[in-house]
Amino acid sequence: MTEAQHTKNTEDSSATAHALQAAMTKVHSRIIGLITAWSQTKERYADLRSRARTPEARRLITRIRDDIEELERKLGSRVRKRREKSGEKLVDAIERFVGDLLRVRAGTTTPARMFRSTGKTSFERDPVKYDMFIKVLEGLKALELVSHLKGQTRYRKASFEPNVFISVALNGRAARFWATNKLLRLAKHYGVDGSNFAPEPPKYPLVLRGYGTGRGRNRERGPKIKFERTPKTERLEADVRELNEFVARFELAGGRHDGYTRVFNNGSWKAGGRLYGDGQHNYQQMLDTERQKMTINGEPVAEIDIKASHLTIYHARLGEPLKGSSDPYVLAGVDRPIAKLWMLASFGNSKPATRWPPEMIENFKKDTGKDLGREAKARDVARKMLAAFPALKKLEDHSDIWADLQFLEAEAVIGTMLSLMRHFRVPSLSMHDGIILPRSWARQGKTVLAREYRRVVGVEPMLTTEPKEAEVEATDL
Repeated sequence: MTEAQHTKNTEDSSATAHALQAAMTKVHSRIIGLITAWSQTKERYADLRSRARTPEARRLITRIRDDIEELERKLGSRVRKRREKSGEKLVDAIERFVGDLLRVRAGTTTPARMFRSTGKTSFERDPVKYDMFIKVLEGLKALELVSHLKGQTRYRKASFEPNVFISVALNGRAARFWATNKLLRLAKHYGVDGSNFAPEPPKYPLVLRGYGTGRGRNRERGPKIKFERTPKTERLEADVRELNEFVARFELAGGRHDGYTRVFNNGSWKAGGRLYGDGQHNYQQMLDTERQKMTINGEPVAEIDIKASHLTIYHARLGEPLKGSSDPYVLAGVDRPIAKLWMLASFGNSKPATRWPPEMIENFKKDTGKDLGREAKARDVARKMLAAFPALKKLEDHSDIWADLQFLEAEAVIGTMLSLMRHFRVPSLSMHDGIILPRSWARQGKTVLAREYRRVVGVEPMLTTEPKEAEVEATDL
């Protein structure tokens, strides 16, 4: 072999090795990507509240019902045909469970699963009872329409010596469920996906939580607390349920609303109390510019906002009401978005903020692409805000002040929504510090909100309407 041939063979071998290495790297990256995708499985609690909202979805459920009943006949597990009431319960359970299975996959190509306990007592307050759920689950599994990973009890036996077992408390795990490819193909055959189902409003919309723990990024919300049902809790729950049922009669386009829960905090019916939209993609999570594009029954909406609501309530509680009718943040000479963030951090920790919370920095970067610390130093903002509003120096004397402020604000907003519904039959949506309603009712809505705020807080609120031209004379819808 000549030297030139040897050199050529060496170069060819090197090129082949490089190509092989590149191919292996590509395959390795692909495998890592798949592992990452599967490790980030989308999961949602199976609350069994899904309802078919299209004829196609109802035909799919009827088909699955027929297949389950045919399977029961073949296996001999049921000889007689179900009575009408029993048959309705079966269809209802299939609709809720299959709807949940398909809805959790909406908007994702990654694995999507549901979780929930299958213990008998966990179904006591659910729309589907234990016996019927198990019957439907076993039917769907036999038809290969659902996969089921059993849960693990929190307490398990462990052996440290031969023939010696003790019960050890470990992290429990609820059962997991996910739609099989067979179910997805069947749904596609009927032209159905998760969008053909929608959750009904929460049956028990009142939530009481205990005190949260930790601070900053490590802060965890308080655990749910079981509460004694009293005339007061029945009234609170009835108000939310009435709102949910009324608003559900109207068509909201451009945004999503599946009902409210009202969440109280710190184990008290006078702490928190805001209305939270159900689900992660509800209209409350949208940008204000996008919300203003929504329509209710085809009519454009208006958004009425309470300016500096918590600051206003705080001063009213201290007997030092804010003066003037313009935006109070202007007095401090701080950009309004920055001032709002500083107030949020300060009221959240019951002391004037001198540094930005890490999660606030992250969210600001995500929303604006800018560094919050570079846009404004928290210490500089604190100096200006305390100079403009000296009462804020007393913040540390008021533990968990945020919960008290939220409660009064929520009472005013919910009072407004109930009044608009009961006296004018007008739907409205909560934005915590304001409401959204059909544009032709903007002026009336503003009047009612001002009245309710005065009743609850004791001072006049500063209200703005977007878009500004929405302030017209109210007319019947």
